[in-house]
Amino acid sequence: MSQQMSEDLRGTEVGRESKRLDRGLLIGAAAVALLVIGAFLVYQSRDDGMTGQRPVEVAMSFVDAVGAFDAEQAISYLGEDADISLMISSVGAQGVEGTLEEFRLLLSLFAATGYKQMLDSCRDLGSSASGTSLGCTFDYHNFRSDEIGRGPFRGSSFSLTVRDGEIVQARMDFGIEEFSTQMWEPFAGWVSKAYPEDAAVMYADATHSGVRLTEESIGLWERHTRGYAEEVGR
Repeated sequence: MSQQMSEDLRGTEVGRESKRLDRGLLIGAAAVALLVIGAFLVYQSRDDGMTGQRPVEVAMSFVDAVGAFDAEQAISYLGEDADISLMISSVGAQGVEGTLEEFRLLLSLFAATGYKQMLDSCRDLGSSASGTSLGCTFDYHNFRSDEIGRGPFRGSSFSLTVRDGEIVQARMDFGIEEFSTQMWEPFAGWVSKAYPEDAAVMYADATHSGVRLTEESIGLWERHTRGYAEEVGR
């Protein structure tokens, strides 16, 4: 009988040990799962940056802010050392340094000339060590072309690089083939003939191929694009 009791006790101890091992395995599995989830969340945070937005969402938000002439909102999506020089030079401005003040002037110019931007889509073009590349295509009106029945003009795009939730590089390429013949060249001919002194302030040089980005120039662009639209629309 004592032998039977001894065997029963050993069986009980084995059962308890087995249960302890099972509980240990469950706890260990739960700990591993938490570590995996934590690692994923850290990776996701690094991928999306502090904004919590996917790169395509950052790109679309930036483009929308540009189209709304909201410079401060657009700047909030830019990294501290973002390269925006090719965006500012898209209007033919000379001596561009890529400063935030130049960026603010660019958006002021867009507002002054009746620029209207119609976003088509933003696409993820792939990732590399420098970040995620995105392309956003859009149509646009400018120089109040919609007021005189011309445009919209197609074939334009933003090229953006997003890293850690911030834009680190931005450029803007306008589709100018139709815009040039329908708006840019006719307006340049009109304003340089009717207001030659103002034209010298508005354009970067005598070729009339680029805009001078100054507050004085922007005021003249607003005045004369309005006057041009009124005259052509009569």
